[in-house]
Amino acid sequence: MAMASSLQAMIRPYVITLLCLLIMVMIKTAKSEDSLIDNVCSGDHVDSIYCHQLYSNETDTLGPKSNLTGLAGIALHNINWKAAYNKRTFIDKDAYLSSLCSVPYDHIVSKVATARNMGFDKSIETGDVNRLEETITTVLSEALRCESFFLSPEDDGYEINEELIKLAYILQENEVSC
Repeated sequence: MAMASSLQAMIRPYVITLLCLLIMVMIKTAKSEDSLIDNVCSGDHVDSIYCHQLYSNETDTLGPKSNLTGLAGIALHNINWKAAYNKRTFIDKDAYLSSLCSVPYDHIVSKVATARNMGFDKSIETGDVNRLEETITTVLSEALRCESFFLSPEDDGYEINEELIKLAYILQENEVSC
């Protein structure tokens, strides 16, 4: 009996140390996952609204403007991910301004509704990048108009919707004509 209790006394500090180490590893892992999300969302190639939608799961409640910026952000993210995978450079943000197209805001909203019917949401859930890009291209390519800006209504008037300008540039680069 005395031997068992002395063995317990010897092992106890090691068990406590191992438990402490395990807790520290769990905390560090949780922090590294958060920082990974922060790094992705703070990158030049990903829009903050896209990240907000991706991590808050509020895509359906944020209204048409947010859905559109999320749509553009997802397209931009996927295309840049493919570029990185193929060891090519990310699309240059400054180059977006060299080639602009516009889509009437109401027209895009109706096209987004069409995209949902075509399985846009399902493509996001399943991570089917090819289907997602195909849907985006199909839905928006017909609506492109040249040499103008994408505009989105705001409380203080109209402002350029940069994410949609980016998407127009990407679609043009992929030989989607205006």
